[in-house]
Amino acid sequence: MKNFASIPQPSQSVLGELFEHNNFIIPRYQRDYAWEDNQLLDLWSDLFEVVQDRQDNHFFGQIVTFKNDSQGEFSQEVIDGQQRLTTSCILMAVIRDIADNMYKKNFVGKNLNIEAGDALRDIKRDVDKSLRGTKHGDAPSLVLQQNEALENGINDFFYGLIHSRRALSLTKKSSPIKMMDNAYDFFFQKITNKLNEDSTLDARIELLQTIYETFVSNFYVVMITAPSRKDAFTIFETLNSRGKDLKASDIIKNHLLSQMDQGNMELSSKVWNAIAKKLSNDGDRITRFIRTYWASKNSLVSERQLYRSISKYITLSNDCKRFLNDLSSLSNVYDVLENPTDGKFNINFFKKRELYWRLDILNRMGVKLYYPIILSMYHSHYSESDMLIVVNKIISVFMRHRAIMEKGTNILETGFANLAIKIWKSNNLSVDEIVQELRNNLLPSDEDAKTNFMVLKKEGGLRGSKKWSLAYILAELYQTSFHDFENQDQSTLYNDVFAQDFFELAQIDEKNVSDDYRTRIGNWTIVEKGLRSSRGNQNDGMYSILSKSSLKANQEICKIIQTTGWDDQQVKNRQIALANVVNVTWI
Repeated sequence: MKNFASIPQPSQSVLGELFEHNNFIIPRYQRDYAWEDNQLLDLWSDLFEVVQDRQDNHFFGQIVTFKNDSQGEFSQEVIDGQQRLTTSCILMAVIRDIADNMYKKNFVGKNLNIEAGDALRDIKRDVDKSLRGTKHGDAPSLVLQQNEALENGINDFFYGLIHSRRALSLTKKSSPIKMMDNAYDFFFQKITNKLNEDSTLDARIELLQTIYETFVSNFYVVMITAPSRKDAFTIFETLNSRGKDLKASDIIKNHLLSQMDQGNMELSSKVWNAIAKKLSNDGDRITRFIRTYWASKNSLVSERQLYRSISKYITLSNDCKRFLNDLSSLSNVYDVLENPTDGKFNINFFKKRELYWRLDILNRMGVKLYYPIILSMYHSHYSESDMLIVVNKIISVFMRHRAIMEKGTNILETGFANLAIKIWKSNNLSVDEIVQELRNNLLPSDEDAKTNFMVLKKEGGLRGSKKWSLAYILAELYQTSFHDFENQDQSTLYNDVFAQDFFELAQIDEKNVSDDYRTRIGNWTIVEKGLRSSRGNQNDGMYSILSKSSLKANQEICKIIQTTGWDDQQVKNRQIALANVVNVTWI
């Protein structure tokens, strides 16, 4: 007989009951408060749908916790739902503070409607009872991430915000603190504006009371309390793995931390946060990084399959630690691959300058599929000289396969990933063997590359990957055919064409060439920027521009124009000539 896991029974609670019977704790490994105006406006709109009787109640989502006895008898460690809980406390605090202000302004020392004044005092009393934490020995209903290393941290600010509207005097407010501050101001302004629509004090008090009672009595959540932290994480992952709000990286992070004991969890959380910081805390970038790492070491999977694949194989604490250690050691090199020109650290990460130049050129052309190979080589401690040899072969593969033959990416992505895994798992795979694998499995033949190049068309562009790809093709071919940009370390080509961006794309003739030949490679060249402004006689066309160019390739074009003019046949002849050196340029 199969033994099924014990599934905790979900409980349904309105918000007032939820805070009355639980002390919620947000652990340090959770992401910080992050609700912005869009989410706050959604909550406000949902609230007034019920206030105005357009619906009876509102489902506010699920909360997943586990009962952490080490924190106290009623303590619930929150695995999912901290954004809703935090925002709920802030909204209730705003309602209480507005009620308190109205009471002090209109009833203290005045002989007015005592019943209306009592309604305001009841709101204040009920909110304080829900939030708790102001009396000695009275645990707060919600405690945010605490960090003993930080004085006046997130939880200190939150405590002051919901109990006394006391904004701490911080010289530099962190993002979650700014967002909590913004949430308070958002709701304060919304409620104040709504109350001011009523002309009498009694009507404003009645509306405030309705807003409060609607929120605590007509907003409900489903709470699932698991018997252990691990079970809580499993439930969280199942509920959210197909959701739109959470990135794959969020689900993966929670899976990893769910395998840890308390001591390792704190350390692992710090490692994760350092990785996330390196990648700008961008969930999409973190997900791409993890997918690239997984393709380097284990298997190539889609982003949608990434969590499922990882959770299948990473099931023990030691597996998780190795996983995080790998990510930590590779995060710098991955950031360089994605952003080679982003700051001195990335620019100087690789000491061999030609390797850096080649990686930057690939990045400008939008080439990313090869990342797993670089991660594997870096992990396996290959020298930068060996990495340069492999990168040059990767460029040849990409130029023939994608830029010239214009084939799809699936073959390259799969082939690069398979080779990366082989590098990762092999202890003695030589750089010659890596190059041979690329040549045998992924490099199109000389004949196919040459044949396709002779009819190749390119749209060009003023910026982006289309511009850089065409500029690179022409610059490399000019270097091979005419010795333009030629020096020992190829720095001239990189510096002039890419780093300094001295050149621009130009069509040799846009008037005498037919539509079919206008965008062929043979009708494209690169010229120094600024030469167009000194064009001279318009009847001379591009001749007057090219004649001023320092490139021998452009001088050759001038000779042809001067001798025979420029038409479809000259485009075809030039493209055939360039095709003859394609297989020497990208071997």
